[in-house]
Amino acid sequence: MAATAPRTLKSRQTRQSILDAALALFAEKGFASTTMRDIAARAGMSLGLTYRYFERKEDFAVALYERMGAELEQAAAKLPAGTLAARFEALIVATIAHLEQHREAFLALAARAFDPHDAIGVLGPGTESIRAVARASWGVIIDGAADVSVSAVDRARL
Repeated sequence: MAATAPRTLKSRQTRQSILDAALALFAEKGFASTTMRDIAARAGMSLGLTYRYFERKEDFAVALYERMGAELEQAAAKLPAGTLAARFEALIVATIAHLEQHREAFLALAARAFDPHDAIGVLGPGTESIRAVARASWGVIIDGAADVSVSAVDRARL
């Protein structure tokens, strides 16, 4: 993960600029062909500052997953009351809209993302906390559905 957690608005903006530069380069050049030096140059930052926020290239992928998890969580919290099907559809539509924003970066990461043994694998141990956020967000669909009542055991399985 990132070496330094941003605390101030300026540091969050700096981190975001570096992340945006990395995602744009992954989309243009691919993950493997993009270097930390490329990312720093695109962001208009020094290489040292880039490393201060992201220790290694894989941290950018994890940051993207974290962003997607946070966006999913926010979308789930805003779901209107309704049926399970309507709430599920609304969250799927919101998820696709968020994915669309970073489609090319996701495509560049796809080969590694689905390898559970890779450091940036979405199913690997390094991303379990992000999956937990996603699971909780999808659970909100069930919790607020007007047409179903699900036990805690069944909710966890769903």
